[in-house]
Amino acid sequence: MAKRLRFEWEYPEDFQHHPVSGIYGGVLPSGDLVMEFFLERMPPPEYEIREISPEIPAGKPVEFAEQKVVRLVQCGMVANLQTARSFHEWLGHTLRQIDEARGGGREEKKGGPGGYL
Repeated sequence: MAKRLRFEWEYPEDFQHHPVSGIYGGVLPSGDLVMEFFLERMPPPEYEIREISPEIPAGKPVEFAEQKVVRLVQCGMVANLQTARSFHEWLGHTLRQIDEARGGGREEKKGGPGGYL
């Protein structure tokens, strides 16, 4: 006979949502997966030179530092294979629901029914 188990969620006071642009990671020697989620952003230039004149008191830009893209690592996670597979199922299930709600119904080559993590 199956048992029922109730799960409840608690959030720490400093809980935050972090925007994510991408993920980087791989397999650890233990076999667990490591994932580092990052946000890509273009920071302001390190410097800017402006030519000031009575006609243009705020100045006219004449030189900027080279523009760059920064990947700010938001958080890192480590998961065993079972948890990673559950996450994969949950993400696939959720994406299929979004596609169906939008009327697109995107076809997938592989994968079974979605699950919940």
